[in-house]
Amino acid sequence: MSHKPSKLRWAGLLIGAGLLLVGFALPRTSPEVRLNALEIANQPMGGDRTVRVAEVFSETPGWLVVHADRGHRAGPIIGWTHVDAGEHLQVPVRVRLPETLDASGLFVVLHADGGTLGRFEYPGPDAPARGPQGQTIIDRFQLSLKPE
Repeated sequence: MSHKPSKLRWAGLLIGAGLLLVGFALPRTSPEVRLNALEIANQPMGGDRTVRVAEVFSETPGWLVVHADRGHRAGPIIGWTHVDAGEHLQVPVRVRLPETLDASGLFVVLHADGGTLGRFEYPGPDAPARGPQGQTIIDRFQLSLKPE
C-alpha cells in the first residue's frame, strides 16, 4: 500500500485551497444600495415656523419641498431647503403659511437639484426626484399650527 497521495487527491486539495483563498478575497457582504426616500411625521409647527423631515436619503444634491394640499395632491409650494446627497435626519424646512391654509394635509416632496447647484429652480430643472419604479418621492403629513 502506497502512502503517496494520488493525483486526483492532490487536484482536490489544490482546488479546495484555491476556493478557500478566493472566499477570503471576496467581500462578505455587498454594499447597501440606497435609493431616494423620505419620511415625515405629523407634528406641531416649530416656533421658528419650521417643519422637520424625519429622514431623507437623496442620491444626488436635492431639495426638500413642502407643498400645501390642493385636492389631495401636492399644491402650491410653501417652503423648501437644500440637501446634499446622502442621508439626513431631522431636517428643518422653513415654511410660509397663507392665512387660508388647511394644515391638515401637507406634502413634502424630494426634488433633484438639476439646474444651478444650490438655486431652487422649479418649475424647471429641479424636478421631483423619482424612485426605482419612476414614482415621485413624496409623503403626506399633518401640521398643528400651535407653536411648540
